[in-house]
Amino acid sequence: MTEIAAYSRHSASALIAGAVMILAFTGTAQARPPAPEGLELGARLAVQVSDQGTGVIAGVQADWRVMPLVALGVYFDDTPAYAPTRYKCGCLPDPDRPSRLGGFGELHLMPNSRIDPWLRGGLGAVWTNHTSADAELGAGLDFRGSFLALGPFLAHIAPLGSGQPETWWYAGARLSLAF
Repeated sequence: MTEIAAYSRHSASALIAGAVMILAFTGTAQARPPAPEGLELGARLAVQVSDQGTGVIAGVQADWRVMPLVALGVYFDDTPAYAPTRYKCGCLPDPDRPSRLGGFGELHLMPNSRIDPWLRGGLGAVWTNHTSADAELGAGLDFRGSFLALGPFLAHIAPLGSGQPETWWYAGARLSLAF
C-alpha cells in the first residue's frame, strides 16, 4: 500500500511540475486565453479508493469542444497498481483491478479564463472480474495556457451493475492538449 501511495505521489508531482514549467514558457501576452475549439487529447493520473481496495488509475481521453462551454468525448482508464483491502472468499484477495471505457460530457464554466472549472458526467463499461456499466460524476479545474491545460479533479464512480465495488472515488490530476 505504501509503495502505491509513494508511486502515485511521485508521478502526480512530476506531472504537475512538468506542466507548470510548460505553461510558464508557453503563455501568451493575452490576459485571457481563447476558449479551446475542436480536438483535445488528455491524460489523467489518479488515486482510486473503493470499498474493495486502493489503486493508481492511468487514463487517456479525447474530446471535441462542440462549443466553448461543452466538450463531448471518450475515455479509457486502467489500474496498473492495486492493493485489495477485502478478501472475497477467505483465502486470497481478489484483485479487482478495474479497467473502464466510455463516453463523457463536460461543462466548462469559464472557458475563456486561465482557470476554468468544469463538471463532468459519463457512462461506460467497467471490467474487473465482472463486466458491467458505471456512471461517473466529476469536477475539476483546468489551469490553461495557450494550448495546454493542467489541473486537479475529483470523481465519483457509481456502478450500475452487480459485482463491482459499491463506492469508487478518484482524486488526481489531468493534462490536456488542445489542437
